[in-house]
Amino acid sequence: INDKNQCLSQREIQVLSKLTLSESNSKIASSLNISEHTVKSHIYNIFRKIGVHNRLNAAQWANRNI
Repeated sequence: INDKNQCLSQREIQVLSKLTLSESNSKIASSLNISEHTVKSHIYNIFRKIGVHNRLNAAQWANRNI
């Protein structure tokens, strides 16, 4: 497990795993019972923490590290 994985919260890991399945923000929000705005905040934080700029790179990072 990559060290960067340690800095992701449990909720960020949940959002990231849904993101790897190409789920939309609205689908992620409803499945985790949170608002779409909260999903966007988590995605922004995930991108910043793992050093990526888009969903595809985040999914690739997740597949390698989680």
